[in-house]
Amino acid sequence: MTNKTKEAREHKKLLEYEQNLAESKQAMSNSKSHFMLKQPFYGTLLCQLPAVPDIETKTMSTDGKKIFYSPSFVVKKLNTQTIRGVTLHELFHVIFCHATRRNHREPKRWNIACDYAINPIVVKAGYALPRDALIDAKYYDLSADAIYNLLPEDLSGIKMPKWGLVDDSPDQDYAATENKITVAVNQAAEIAYQKGNVPGEMTGLIKEIKKPLVDWRTVLYPFVMNINDNDYSWSKPNRAYISEDEYFPSLRDEATGSLAVIVDTSGSCVNAFPQFWGEICALHQDTKPEKVILIQCDYSIQGEPIEYTRDDVMAKVDIEMKGHGGTSFVPPFELIDEKYAQDIVAAVYLTDLEGDFPDEPHYPVLWVSTNKNQAPWGTTVYMNPELKR
Repeated sequence: MTNKTKEAREHKKLLEYEQNLAESKQAMSNSKSHFMLKQPFYGTLLCQLPAVPDIETKTMSTDGKKIFYSPSFVVKKLNTQTIRGVTLHELFHVIFCHATRRNHREPKRWNIACDYAINPIVVKAGYALPRDALIDAKYYDLSADAIYNLLPEDLSGIKMPKWGLVDDSPDQDYAATENKITVAVNQAAEIAYQKGNVPGEMTGLIKEIKKPLVDWRTVLYPFVMNINDNDYSWSKPNRAYISEDEYFPSLRDEATGSLAVIVDTSGSCVNAFPQFWGEICALHQDTKPEKVILIQCDYSIQGEPIEYTRDDVMAKVDIEMKGHGGTSFVPPFELIDEKYAQDIVAAVYLTDLEGDFPDEPHYPVLWVSTNKNQAPWGTTVYMNPELKR
């Protein structure tokens, strides 16, 4: 290929990219809006998974952190229904951590196994895929790992589609990526449960993911950053959709809302407080929430809540622990409803999880447990990573 021919091809590719860019962006945005309205579980997750037009991507793919797409592919090869289906296909790659779980497996065989695992779920969810989607009844309800081992040695009889690929970037921090996905799925599930709209095909996975198996410190940052990074706020609905009985998120400004930090002051949690508070202080310094509101509670609220603004240096403040009686988790959430209902975007609760629980609030809650107990809702992680159920 001569240099002139190569330059001509590159120019043609760039021109085609630019011609389809605006239309493809609108189509991808419309797809996300559909999921936000009709499938809030998927919509919430898509809000945390940027869709990026990419001139080097020939169709659509994901690395577990972003969705990359060719504007020409979206505009010329897909329609409204298949855009939604392929978008959901990519999201399932992320939910199931396909980009971080390949390990030593052969890339082509792994992509085929992943497609056989998730395409039936896309169809079961009621979405269309391109005609060349890999679907085979003998692989229904199997994981990609199991399907990988069942695939024939010779793959020449299987034509792998060029769209929907999963790419495991070698520079990824796989553990951090998987932890962030776990937190995101938990938060999306909580929103969907509140709407009474949890996809049936996801119920088993959500139940499995909600088991606390990781060091709480690896979850704390993505838990708060997921809220900080979103363009949308679920705490204040968009009025345009209230009359339609739809709960559509409003755009939130760059300022992160307030974070409630609740400390169980019963005896078993006192010794864990210094380490917990150190992590909260570091988090405050790095993420600059609008406020951090510290609430102490055993069976009742102990003292007045302490409010820290984004400019305060929390690490220099000595905290006097109060209480040390029995435990009830009801009072802090009642207090938040009474005084901070419009401000709180999330809560982090240090506790042994032995007490009475209120109904689940509308905002995400991260329970940092000092023992093996697990909360009936929210995300539970262990202060000691060796504690497992």
